[in-house]
Amino acid sequence: MTSTGADRHLDAAIDASAAGGATASRHSGIAGRVPWWLRWGAGRYLDLWGVVATITLITSITNPPRGSGVESQVLAGVLLLALPWVRQRWWAWGLLTAVTAWGVFTYVLVDLDNHHFLHVYWLTALTVACLAKDPSWTLARAGRLMVGWLFLFATLWKLLTPDFADGSFFAYLFSVDRNLTRVPIALDWVDPDTTSENRIAVTAMRHDPQVEPHPVAVQVAPTMDRLSAPLAWLTIVLEGAVAATFLLPLRGAWTRWREASLFAFVLVTYPALPVLSFAALLIAMSLSATTMRRPRAEISHVMVILAVWGMSEGLRAFVG
Repeated sequence: MTSTGADRHLDAAIDASAAGGATASRHSGIAGRVPWWLRWGAGRYLDLWGVVATITLITSITNPPRGSGVESQVLAGVLLLALPWVRQRWWAWGLLTAVTAWGVFTYVLVDLDNHHFLHVYWLTALTVACLAKDPSWTLARAGRLMVGWLFLFATLWKLLTPDFADGSFFAYLFSVDRNLTRVPIALDWVDPDTTSENRIAVTAMRHDPQVEPHPVAVQVAPTMDRLSAPLAWLTIVLEGAVAATFLLPLRGAWTRWREASLFAFVLVTYPALPVLSFAALLIAMSLSATTMRRPRAEISHVMVILAVWGMSEGLRAFVG
């Protein structure tokens, strides 16, 4: 190479270095113009613990467990605003746990659903984790085991319940339940008038304590009669997969099956069964235990919640 060619290459390298330095300088200049307290606060919301806490608190505000009342919503709102300072304070999570638990456990128990109790258990896990030497590790273990045992018991209940395993339970729900009939109606698998008649037939028995339980004839559409058993077993397989992946001591890339199985279950189940609080709590637990890299972990979990919400609202707008 001639000296002139070498000089040209040296000049080009110097120019490239100067351009890179200018770019870095511009980025550092932009970062420098953001107040330190804003960068600090954003970081406390956007790291893994912060996103888990934010999902939990937003769920407590927008979908509080039945019976918890406005007190828990206001307290959750205050904690959300003060999250950078109280996110790992046991007394903050303990206070929210106590207020929420008092409302739930003093409510009429037969009117409560399983996710109302799960809400209290998860707040308790956050409180206990804050008392540990390693809060993040403790919360991750609690989140993984809670998801695993929850789905294990759900799977066992379905396997041991003949009405679920043979599809009868789903045939009834898809013919009566106002929420679950939205998907069959949208797909033209059931007649809306028929589902309305079914609901009228069972409403008195379900909501009037003076009416004694008695057999009621429910009209089941032929399509739902054929699909109920396969859908029941699909549910059993999905829930069993979540239980296995979260309870087994997986390592390395195998741990990705935890998110894959839970995301599949949530995306299949909760658009049709609009219990967004249940979906959000499961996603928060999964995120607390994830081995995915940042920021992919936080982004993927939040996107699943948004996808469920969007599909559920779309069904609501289309079917009503």
